[in-house]
Amino acid sequence: MEAISENTDISKILDIYKFGEPNTNHILIAKLAKKGHLKTIFTTNFDLLIEKALENEGLKRDKDFEVYSDEEQFSRIDFDDIGNKPIRVFKIHGSIDS
Repeated sequence: MEAISENTDISKILDIYKFGEPNTNHILIAKLAKKGHLKTIFTTNFDLLIEKALENEGLKRDKDFEVYSDEEQFSRIDFDDIGNKPIRVFKIHGSIDS
């Protein structure tokens, strides 16, 4: 996507990733996180389906879960301080919403 974006407007292609519904995998991840079995989620996907699944489980972004998707956000993470922190979603290839 980055290589294509250097030569053309890819906004219409990226818009596709804003749609869609969570599948069984996203729902399972969200249910496990809600029950406290997962505190950290790493994904290479840059769509919003994990976030949608978490929200469908009644979890609120920036309250119950936090999303990290860029270098600046990653640099502020203290991995030794998981404790009572919200669920953390790490989107290592970025996110469609940023």
